[in-house]
Amino acid sequence: MACSSQPRASTIGPSPSPSKPVILVFTGHYLPGNKAGGPIRSVSNVVQHLGDEYQFHVVTADRDLDDREPYKDIIPDTWVPVGKAQVMYLSPRKQSMRCLRSIITATDHDVLYLNSFFDPTFTIKPLVLRRLGLIPQRPLIIAPRGELAPSALQKKALKKAIFSRCARVLGLYSNALWQAASAHEEEHIRRRSGDATVILAPNLPPLPDVAGSHAQRITKALGRLRVVFLARIVPIKNLLLALRILARAQENIEFTIYGPMEDRVYWAECEAAIRALPPHVTVSYRGELAHELVLSTLAQYDLFLLPTEGENFGHSIVEALIAGCPVLISDTTPWRELAKLGVGWDFPLDREDLFVEAINQCARMGPEEHTALSEQARQYGRRIAHDERAIEMTRELFRMAIGRRTVQ
Repeated sequence: MACSSQPRASTIGPSPSPSKPVILVFTGHYLPGNKAGGPIRSVSNVVQHLGDEYQFHVVTADRDLDDREPYKDIIPDTWVPVGKAQVMYLSPRKQSMRCLRSIITATDHDVLYLNSFFDPTFTIKPLVLRRLGLIPQRPLIIAPRGELAPSALQKKALKKAIFSRCARVLGLYSNALWQAASAHEEEHIRRRSGDATVILAPNLPPLPDVAGSHAQRITKALGRLRVVFLARIVPIKNLLLALRILARAQENIEFTIYGPMEDRVYWAECEAAIRALPPHVTVSYRGELAHELVLSTLAQYDLFLLPTEGENFGHSIVEALIAGCPVLISDTTPWRELAKLGVGWDFPLDREDLFVEAINQCARMGPEEHTALSEQARQYGRRIAHDERAIEMTRELFRMAIGRRTVQ
């Protein structure tokens, strides 16, 4: 793909359908990637739910987070069909301002949808082009994807604070619609952007019928508990606390860890904690888990454990529920009062005793009691996945943005 200053739409952009609005999506990572976690699923799930109503053209990197090699079996730097979207996987040499300008200009679109606040290539560069008037002035949606949460801002805090101040002075985010996935995120956005127009549109889970939620579950054994952790190996996901909780459990525990080893210093601390566990708690680390295997894998466990410091949505939590795996999580996610719903537990992070009690309670369940708990979790997960209200809120986000183009 050549990056000419005035590219022809026919050489770069896919042919739009006259009947569907076009959403031009920029996101740092997309399928088949999984290391970037929730944002990949957030975008792919929107496409999955609404790809019959809107044309999604996704511009992303040609490799997964921190990978040196591109994905296998993809064609870079051109539009290719992926599910219900057209995707352009950009090689590093095509991620320049000039090339991004060419792509945006050549792709006729109704809305520009940026899925990060801080991404230097897939958010900041398009915003600079927009501010300089070098691309078509289309309605803009910014989805921070949890990046403005206090726990996320603590990482590289000074650098992020300086950028935020400069962006405000330069007006990079002016006239944007902001997508908040939760009331908490709406508060975080307003704290950073003042009088910004914020639309509450929750992240959408996968469609369970598409994602394969009917995997055969293994019946739980009395006095034994198969526990699974699925998240990036970073401090915010709190694997170390999970190990500390399991160290106090009284029953036989098989603990399996899945997730990319993003922070090796933190993993070294976790390894030390693993070595100190009592004999009745065994641990295995299985590495990364391909997205298409998540639901069938989670269905093989008795309990999903994630004492996270904070989640904007928590895709793996919802996927565990869809797979019929009860969850034990912190109260720092949108999923609350799980015990009342009969699908799991959520506790404050400073109440390790409650986590330990729930572990022991679940381990002591017999097959019939746990099967009932599992089925309730599955049904709750399916209700979340088919929540028409959440889907309609995302539709309304796009309608509002498209309406802005109409009045321009």
